[in-house]
Amino acid sequence: MTKMFYRYFQKMKFCLIAKMEQLGPFILFYTLSCADKRWNEMLATVATKKFKDLNVMYCLEERSEGRKVEDEELNQYKPLDMDSDEEVYVDPEEEVEIVENKTNEYFVHEKVPRSKNIQLRTKCHLHHYSDGFVCERTGLTEYFDNSRRKELLQDCVLDITRMFDRKVKSFRKNILMAPQSPMQIQYYQDRTEFQGRGNAHLHGAAWSNFEELEQLFPGITRTFDKIRQNKRLLQEDLKSLTKMAESSLTCTLNVEEIERFRLSQEDAEWVANTVKEVNKHHHTKSCQRDGKCRYNIPRFPSNYTIVAQVLPQVEGEEENKVREKLVLAVNFVQRNVKESLMGLEKEDLEVLQDISLDQLLEAALSDITCDGDVIIVSGRITKNEFKVKTVCDFFKGFSNTQVTAVSSRQYLRQAVYHYSLSVCDYGAKMVLKRSVGEICINNYNPHWMLAMNCNMDIQIPLDYFSIITYVTNYMTKPEKSTAEILSAVKKQKQKEKVSHTQLMYALVHAYLTSREMGECEAYYKLDPNLHYQESNIKTVFVASGFPENRQKFLRQAKEDNKMAFEIEGHEGKFQETQSIHD
Repeated sequence: MTKMFYRYFQKMKFCLIAKMEQLGPFILFYTLSCADKRWNEMLATVATKKFKDLNVMYCLEERSEGRKVEDEELNQYKPLDMDSDEEVYVDPEEEVEIVENKTNEYFVHEKVPRSKNIQLRTKCHLHHYSDGFVCERTGLTEYFDNSRRKELLQDCVLDITRMFDRKVKSFRKNILMAPQSPMQIQYYQDRTEFQGRGNAHLHGAAWSNFEELEQLFPGITRTFDKIRQNKRLLQEDLKSLTKMAESSLTCTLNVEEIERFRLSQEDAEWVANTVKEVNKHHHTKSCQRDGKCRYNIPRFPSNYTIVAQVLPQVEGEEENKVREKLVLAVNFVQRNVKESLMGLEKEDLEVLQDISLDQLLEAALSDITCDGDVIIVSGRITKNEFKVKTVCDFFKGFSNTQVTAVSSRQYLRQAVYHYSLSVCDYGAKMVLKRSVGEICINNYNPHWMLAMNCNMDIQIPLDYFSIITYVTNYMTKPEKSTAEILSAVKKQKQKEKVSHTQLMYALVHAYLTSREMGECEAYYKLDPNLHYQESNIKTVFVASGFPENRQKFLRQAKEDNKMAFEIEGHEGKFQETQSIHD
């Protein structure tokens, strides 16, 4: 089936739904982008290919070549200091020392005239020339700055596409399916997508091995069974779910928080800086709907990881009125805080990190009091009431302090706000722990970020209905505009009763004049080694219904096949495809 055609997407969607029918809802939904300008191996490959006079070496390769040079020869070599006439000795071991910094994994060794005033620290002691030249050693990221990287990569789309595909394959094998992963991923399905005429990015879904996951997070199997059956989660279900989420996802910029994912301080600092550069959401035309971001950015800050659920249904007219008032009060709190956040999202990260949650809530929920067994949050017109017992029953899982009439306004705001985060309009949602400085940061996994060094977003979807409808459609969405244009042309030509050949010419012309395709996408269509979708579990089509009503499918057979037969109006011989029912 032709890649990127409407039927291709339809089959992909049916396969995904079939997997969910057998395996349950997927536990992870993730997106990875192609960060070609940030991948040093990409720059090293393209630079070596385009500039034959450059010798790009990996730090380990330098150490290996340095050991081949005799120590005696290195000790006798005394490079000249370009700023002085005196001979200066430089320890060669110091020059070829492995640099662990991820930004300096590759080094450019360039042959330059001895008259060039190069710094002593950039002088190479691995390569020596006797014709008036020396070797200058420069970090790859320093040699190709941001302005030069664009020029370097702009006509190397094929190399970028192949390396992205290779990097994704390595990610699946060594990161996603790693046995050490707390998510214990067993199956996955992903697809490659192209935005406009740009580079590729990946959407993927993953299912866990619940036998292994149950050992790490007891009760998690029961929790996801309830999610599949749309049942309300209890306190023990929420604990296992939040524990699992915190072991795999974060949005923090705090180095100490990142270190708890078993990373060294140096790696944690690198991850924090990388997240600031690549994982901050910036609004574009594609994410705006009615003036709001469809990804719900900025996200609500929270001191705790919370699973939000719909308020339980009640019986009786009086109870329903109380429930409706509580829903209105929750919406009031969420709306006021969201308005305050939207006023802050354009600020720099350094400014946002200086704002505490208490300062945000003080501006959004300024008028709050406790009157007996009721907490009152006043607006310009309305007064919204929360029962103290309801808030306490929720908040006692996070704080031992009880809400009373003498509680400080700061504590009342914290209690009411976090309770409001535990309520949603439909299904269930995961609210990750995040500070005000992280309201525009997409969710990520530090190990994924360390390996991929790109923009990513990871979600744990908890609403089975949304998974079936929105997430599945989003992951397998076809090119609607192109399909609609081709369908309209086909209907028009069929009304005109043109021949089959004329109809095909009309469809080809409509496709070529209405469809824009990037170079990266073209390579995915042309190269059979570039797979548009990938999964480690296969699906089989099974015809349902009574046997006499099932459709039979034929495939071409060899001429000498005794089971083959001819069909009038078609060339060659055909054979019935074996059914799973046979």
